[in-house]
Amino acid sequence: MDRKLISLALVMVLASAAAAQDADLPAARPVKDYPRPAEFPKEDHARAALYLARAKAIAGQDLYGDFVHRCITDPRYRQRANALQFNGLLGPAKVFDQLYFVGQNAVSAWALDTSGGIVLFDALNSEEEAREILVPALRAQGLDPARIKYVVITHAHGDHYGGAAWLRDTYGARLLSSDLDWKAMEAMRASGKTVGPFALPPVRDVTIADGEKLTLGQTTLQFFVTPGHTVGTVSTIFPVTDRGARHTVAYFGGLGAPRDPMMRYPHIASMQRFAGLAAKAGADALIANHPLQDGAFEKIELLRYRGAKDANPFLVSADKLRRYFAVQAACSKLGLVRAGLDPEARGQ
Repeated sequence: MDRKLISLALVMVLASAAAAQDADLPAARPVKDYPRPAEFPKEDHARAALYLARAKAIAGQDLYGDFVHRCITDPRYRQRANALQFNGLLGPAKVFDQLYFVGQNAVSAWALDTSGGIVLFDALNSEEEAREILVPALRAQGLDPARIKYVVITHAHGDHYGGAAWLRDTYGARLLSSDLDWKAMEAMRASGKTVGPFALPPVRDVTIADGEKLTLGQTTLQFFVTPGHTVGTVSTIFPVTDRGARHTVAYFGGLGAPRDPMMRYPHIASMQRFAGLAAKAGADALIANHPLQDGAFEKIELLRYRGAKDANPFLVSADKLRRYFAVQAACSKLGLVRAGLDPEARGQ
């Protein structure tokens, strides 16, 4: 082939590749429209520095990413967190012998398979996601969605209750939440307004009380009401096995900092209380309801290539579990300082 034709063909290939790459980039906009980092005009700078350093010290190297996300990225530049936490397909994964990730990149859903049926934690953003992501994920893992006995709505936000009503209507699943969050969802239904661009929440079904236990087959779950992220966030502790070895999962139902700064006080108290409950139960595994909060995206990738002698990446030591919640609490206290509030006050 002529050298000129070869050069022309190469230029066309490179131009096509560049165009394809540019198609994935955000549309150009004027600098004046660029998002800006958040500012905290009410913060006591010296005190904020103290709490930031304290959280960093607690985190160490193994929890540094959690520290950065909760203390720096999420409060200072939410757009960076959102850029990672976008709606995207991940595919299902078997995380423990009985526990499966069946969510997506932005928000998690977890299926606990018991001899008495499936307990599903959260239902994604919408009926469409429940139908086209969650149910196919269950089936891909050999789980029959008709076996879903309960859908635990960890908290009253649309990205967690979105597909719950459809799962109830389609498979007869019972919907479980706390009294306080059912009341919050009832208020949303009455007003016709939701938090964010979501459908109205489902009608009240099963109400779970703080400390209550639920047994399905051979598996017993214990629920705790841990207010802060919402008024009645539900957290859970339950047993699993990994390659036959017994473990205990601690699942805090809402780690994200509440929009109302005053709700940080009960949020901090809830995280501290749940950390103690998890430690008492011998919990040695942590999951959350967003992949960005428990590293599920990265850990699931490690599980895909897990060797016969490799540890499960979702397992943690007692010290790491304690420090994980301590980092979350310290960053929330930093948030109070930034809002001009006293992190050591008891809050109302």
